[in-house]
Amino acid sequence: MAVAAEDINRWLSHSPASSVSNGYYGMPTGSDLPKLPPSVTPAPALLVWSLATLHLQRPLSVLVEADDAAYIARCPDLPQLYGYGESEHEAVESLQREIESLWADLQEDAEFSEEFLAVKRFLTRCIQG
Repeated sequence: MAVAAEDINRWLSHSPASSVSNGYYGMPTGSDLPKLPPSVTPAPALLVWSLATLHLQRPLSVLVEADDAAYIARCPDLPQLYGYGESEHEAVESLQREIESLWADLQEDAEFSEEFLAVKRFLTRCIQG
């Protein structure tokens, strides 16, 4: 089964941070995370210690799931981002670029919603220690 980008966005989108919180970054966790369709097979979590050009002080947990046509990489701590590729490696690299792109955008301004400020705090801890 091929997964359309809009389906991935729908599955990986989440409730506002104020509605579900793990008490640390204000992001959904565990059973509160969106569920992927049954055709997507989850893989064990990987620890990623770098982004496209940045080294991390703390690793990010990344899940790579396969469907019939491709791979999807996602970070449970950043449920609004995902990577997509024809191999697990491509999917993780795609996710790394997306996270780094978001990090760069978050550095340009301080006027963000509380949800993105929580993401900025989380990434700051991971990148700067």
